[in-house]
Amino acid sequence: MNVNISRTERLIKKLNNILMTKCGELLFISIYSGINLTPNILSETYDKNNQIDFIICLNHKISEDSVCECVSSISCKINSVDNSVEFSSKTNEIYEKKKYNLILRSALIMLCPYITYNRGKSINSIVSNAINPISIYLMVKYFNAYNTRLVAYMNENGITNEMLTYKHAEDFYNQDISELDDAYDSDDEDYEARMMESLKNNSKFGNPVKLTIDLHDETYIINAKNLFNNIEIICPGEGVECSNKSDLRVNVQSSKKRSSRLSDYNLRSTSILSKKRKIRGGKRYNRSKRYKRLKRG
Repeated sequence: MNVNISRTERLIKKLNNILMTKCGELLFISIYSGINLTPNILSETYDKNNQIDFIICLNHKISEDSVCECVSSISCKINSVDNSVEFSSKTNEIYEKKKYNLILRSALIMLCPYITYNRGKSINSIVSNAINPISIYLMVKYFNAYNTRLVAYMNENGITNEMLTYKHAEDFYNQDISELDDAYDSDDEDYEARMMESLKNNSKFGNPVKLTIDLHDETYIINAKNLFNNIEIICPGEGVECSNKSDLRVNVQSSKKRSSRLSDYNLRSTSILSKKRKIRGGKRYNRSKRYKRLKRG
């Protein structure tokens, strides 16, 4: 699938400027599609079948020389039937519990209206097939994602998005996690990990609940923008190394290669230009005269 991400460049620059106010130059967002979906980038996702159309990455700049790519990522597959995007997310273990995934989900909502595919087709909606109550809780609580059955459940119980708790999401999903602690703190990701282990033993674990974000409704985008601006993330600590050496990109080497290629290009361009503008006897050289001489010879 031909995906055009060129119109996202300006917005990504703005998002990275906001990240600078949170963590200096330590974190920045990038987006990849097409030939830029390298094996190193794809290795940071859960995709095993090369079905990804584009990836939004959060990168960690370790030093002036090196960057850990895609320490947290959102992998996206476009459905051309209904012009929707389905996504999955992944965060490297040493970067968990810092709310990087929430930052990227909000970035996805803001960036999708600027992404087109197959000669100008637009993305109309974002779809999350939640396979556990945690995903339901996060998508509804933070992003107001929509599901008809869930809306009916919330209306019946007098629950608003702001009032939604994990217990409500768990009750809707009809799971039994009674062996876990009664107290639940949405910021306690260790607790979420324990819940995930418990849910894996449940026979209903993995039944997807389709949650939708309508990109034609501007309130979703405004909400994502507010979350991105105001969320307090934890910046990476000093001394962190890439969990996978293939994630490490050495900027100095790549910049030297780029500058070398540009120099070669400039030299070639200058050479070609000088030939085109070659002057003989104070007049611009006429290539047709040269051709006639060669023909006579």
